[in-house]
Formats: sequence, C-alpha cells, structure tokens
Amino acid sequence: MEKDQTNKYFRKKVITLPSREDILSFIQKNGPLTTRRDIAKVFRLKGVEARQHLKNVLRALSQEGLYARVRKGSFQDQKKQINPKEELPKTILGSVYHTDVGLRFIPLQRKIDVAFQLENPVDFPPEKIGAVFQGTVISTDPAFIHLDHLMGETSDVSLLVSHMANLPMDFSKEALEIAEKGSVPPLGNREDLRNIPLITIDGKDARDFDDAVWATADKDPGNKGGWHIIVAIADVSHYVKPRSALDQDAYLRGNSVYFPDRVIPMLPHVLSNGLCSLNPKEDRACVAVHIWIDKQGQKKRHRFCRGLMRSSARMVYEEVQKLYETPNHPSHDFLDPLYGAFQSLKVARLARGTLELDVPEPYLIFDDKGFVKELVIRDRFDSHRLIEEFMILANVAAAEELETKKMPCMYRVHADPSFEKLEQIRALLRRVKLRYEGSLKTTQDLTRLLTFVEGTPYQTIVNELILRSQSQALYQPTNIGHFGLNLDHYAHFTSPIRRYADVLVHRALLSTLGYKEDGLPNGDGKNFEDYGHHISTTERRAQGAEREAMDRYKTHFLSNRVGEMFEVYVTGITKAGLFVTIPEFNASGLVPLRFMQDDYYVYRENPTRLEGRRTRQHFGFGDPLRVRLLEADLTKGRLTFEPFYDRAVERFSTKIAKKRQKKRHRR
Repeated sequence: MEKDQTNKYFRKKVITLPSREDILSFIQKNGPLTTRRDIAKVFRLKGVEARQHLKNVLRALSQEGLYARVRKGSFQDQKKQINPKEELPKTILGSVYHTDVGLRFIPLQRKIDVAFQLENPVDFPPEKIGAVFQGTVISTDPAFIHLDHLMGETSDVSLLVSHMANLPMDFSKEALEIAEKGSVPPLGNREDLRNIPLITIDGKDARDFDDAVWATADKDPGNKGGWHIIVAIADVSHYVKPRSALDQDAYLRGNSVYFPDRVIPMLPHVLSNGLCSLNPKEDRACVAVHIWIDKQGQKKRHRFCRGLMRSSARMVYEEVQKLYETPNHPSHDFLDPLYGAFQSLKVARLARGTLELDVPEPYLIFDDKGFVKELVIRDRFDSHRLIEEFMILANVAAAEELETKKMPCMYRVHADPSFEKLEQIRALLRRVKLRYEGSLKTTQDLTRLLTFVEGTPYQTIVNELILRSQSQALYQPTNIGHFGLNLDHYAHFTSPIRRYADVLVHRALLSTLGYKEDGLPNGDGKNFEDYGHHISTTERRAQGAEREAMDRYKTHFLSNRVGEMFEVYVTGITKAGLFVTIPEFNASGLVPLRFMQDDYYVYRENPTRLEGRRTRQHFGFGDPLRVRLLEADLTKGRLTFEPFYDRAVERFSTKIAKKRQKKRHRR
C-alpha cells in the first residue's frame, strides 16, 4: 500500500507494509491456492525490505501452525475444519509432500482442503513422497493424521477412486460359492432359440454381453413393410435367487461400476463374464421378447418367453457399420433386416420427438504400464443407434407387460426439467442474440432448439445446458413417464448383469410366465419404493465415481501439456472464477478469478456472468476463451488455467486508445 506525504519542497512516496492481520485476512479470503507472489502483488511489495517483511510474516504464520506452504508456493489454512456435513469415514486417502513446515498429508478428496500433520513424521520413508496412503484422522484442530498403510501410486486412479467412493469391492464367501455352483439349464420348458442367428453388438472394450438381437421381415400380409424383432437378454434370475447371499451382494452394489481400465461388477466374475454373458457359440439361458412393429416403427404386439439361445457372433459397433456399408458382403443376409427394422424405429423416434443430445464420449488408450497415452472421442455410428432403439423398444414392452398383468414394476422415470433451469437456456439465447422464438416446455421443443443451433458456435454449450437442465432419472414403482425419451411407459429390462433394477423387472416378468421359484416373492412389491430409492442412490454413487476417475485420468494425460495454450469455452461461472472445457478432450478446469488481471471482475446474475467494472467486458456460458494450462494437480485431479493475454497486442491497443483520447480532448 502507498501513502503520499507532501511538504512544500517535495513529494515522497512512503511504502506502508501490510500487517500480519492484513496478510492473514487476504489468504483466508483468496483461498488455498494463494501464492507469495499473489500477496506481494496485491500489497504492492517491491524491494528487498518489503519482500523480507512478507517472508518473515509468512514464516511466523507457519510456525504458529496457522498456514503451511504446499506445492508450488501456495499457502493453506491449517485451522480450516472439515465440513461436518460431508459424509466421511474416519479414514481418508492422500499423499505426503514436503512443505515449509515439514511433511504434510494432502487428501485426495477435492472437498477436503486441509493439510494434515503426520503423527510420526520422523518415521516416514522419504522414497514414498507422492505415494498414496490410507490415513486415520486423529484430530482436525490441529489437523493430525495417522498413516495406516500404503495404497499405491496416484496413477492407479480407478483403485483410489473406488476406495474414496466406498464402493463394495469383495463378494461374500457364500455369494461366491453360489456363483461357482451355477450351470446352464437344460432346455426343459424353455423356448428353443438356438437356431435363430442372434448376435451381440457391443463396444470393443465391453466385458460382458447381456443382450443379443435378431430381425426379419414380418410375414404377416397385413403388416407390409413391418418387422419381427427378437431381443434376448441374459437370464440372471436363473442364477441369482431372491434372498440368497448372492442376491444380497448384488442388491448392496446396485449396479456395476465401469472405469476406463476395469470394472467393479455387480455379480461375481464367473457369472458376469461367464455363465450370464451371451458368449458366442455357447448355450445360454435367456429371457426374450418377440416384438412386431409396422413400417412406421409403431409396436403392434409383443410376447415374452424364457428361452435357451446360442449367440452366432460377438460383433463390435465399428465392425458392424463397416460390414453394412460394404456392398455384396455375406453379412448383409442378417444385417439388412436389423438395419431395416432400425430405420422404421427411427421414423417412430423422430415422430415422437425424443431429446437428441450430442454429448461427446471420451475414450482412453493405455500403454503397457497403465498410463494414458491417448485420449480420443468415440465415434457414433448407426450401429450404436440401432442397438439403442432395440433396447428402448424392449424396455417399453417390459413396462407395458407388467402394467397389463397388474404386476409390480420398477419404472425408470425422468421428470420434466425445472422452469429455472430452462430459463438459463433462454438467458443464453438472449445474450448471444440467437432469435429462437419457440417454446421450451416439451421434449420436442428442446429437440427443435438443438436443430436451430446446429452448426453455430453455440451448438456445444446449448447441448450442455440442456443436459444440465434435465432432472435426475430415478427408479420407482410409481410411473410418471420418461421426459427425455418422451415415453409414457419405460422400465429397465435389458441389462440385468449390471443393474439390479433389471433383475427386479425380470423376476416380475417371470412371475407372469408362471416361474414362481425365480419370480418375484409374494409381497415383495411392497418393498419396491425402498428398493427404488436404494438403487437410485447406488447409481448416483457409481456415476460420480466414474466421472471422478475419468477427470483424474484426463488430468494425468494433460499433466504433460502444462504450459500449452488451449481454445476453450465457458461451461460454468462462480464467484471463484470460470469453469472452462477443452472441446478436443471434453476436459474441464477452473480459471481462478485472481488470474483475470486485465480488469476487476464481478459476479452478476440474470444472466449469470463475470463482468469487468472498468471495461464492462463480460464472460458468460458458451463464450470462447484462449487459456494456458497452468497446473495439473494429480493429487486432487484438478486442472487450473490462466487467461492468455497477448501483451504486444495489449500495449498496441492501449497506445491507440490513448491517442484517440488525446484527439477527443483537443476537439
């Protein structure tokens, strides 16, 4: 800070050094990423004396245990408490690093911004700096931790995220014994589907195959141009009996969790990748649905059965699309009917007005040592959409069948988006002067908006805002329909290997077919409300873990590109700064407000934006920005950016502005 002292002979500038309280207050307000350089800049500390004063104050604060210097010169509040609302176990994961005041344990969890002191720092092996440990919190004021055991390296992302999310990792001994005793059932009274050339179509990295498809032209002369479709699904209920130890373990998990490099399955490996997986050329128990549709893709009727099938081929999306596009290939004999049925279902989908979001799906390629060597966005083919439409059709049939038979059903419901979230989209359209006059009330309205912005610079951000506006899809026994798919009746039936909701639907369907032993236990429908709440919770837990792992893998991948420039767009706005996304990798990070130094930016609402006080320049959703990657924090899995300012252009622009200002004064 500067104060002018003037007498009649001269004017002298006297530097007023900030007090201990001034510096302490600034660090508290500015947050845990505050650096010594930030403090010096704010208080205009220049020269040896001023910088030595700052160094002395910071050393004193550290010795008092108030703040510690963590990586790359940033300071952290040692008195900061763990949020009591956050559901933590006493045990947390983290890495140990050197700081100005000794070793500190930095938690992996992003929400815990506390640097813990080690209980026995003298005993810590120096070669384990940066490795991941599990620790038990001894106290939070002051923050102390006891290191329990070594977990691994920060690069073993999936394992670490699994522990942080408290995902069930091991099956009970009883569950494993039941799974090991399983076997493929004889034909008995099942429908024999082994002579029908059903095929599985999945991603090339798929680990389990729980659905197979087949189609042929409908022979009914009254349904000219129509199709007969079979969707066969793994008969998990044959192996997972209600109330068994295996059933209890599956219910506890609720679903499988899919990481880029591994899976935490809902069922033991002997089932998920063995007996329940529809592997080619092997007999497998299935629950199948025959569906007849007309030329416009409207369902005419359906019939469920319990069967025995034998997949004729395990195919991947890219392969199927390539074969279909190859003229006169022998595979057209079975692919042409599948694509023909898909074209009819596509007509129905367009007529229905399904929400068509274009969300990029990243795919990671690992090297031999388990490190990410490449990050690409998956291509989307008609082969993907074909399977999606077949699965949706089968799920609709399952919901309608259970409703007709007055059986309990675990619906997959999706409520309408809130008015407030839709207004954010309206505000964006107004701000960027996109004159969209349509309503935003129905699924068809949002689809029309997506078509309207297609090919514009705002296509990606509008897609993202519409995705964010959507309510959380849930499982419940009360049907309210599915907004995104614009369907009145919808239940998950097609993935019982990886979703417990589908197991419940299978049991209800088997009850309608007379299979009491594997069907829904009497009175179990009364528990569907609780079941739905539980599996909706486990689904959110799994999705959060999958996102966390992907974000951390992206951080590892981009850690080799720190210092590079990226073209990004704004995807989030807070008082802390701008969240931005690199479209090329669909990777997001923060541009902290303190790095936006060309103006003093203020958080504004209606519409949400950061606005410069001097220049009135503002940043809102979807705005393009050029940034430099400043840090890839492997411990927290966070990316930090700073705006890229072309100083030469700035100086030139300032010079021109001053010249113009002088001309105006002369006039």
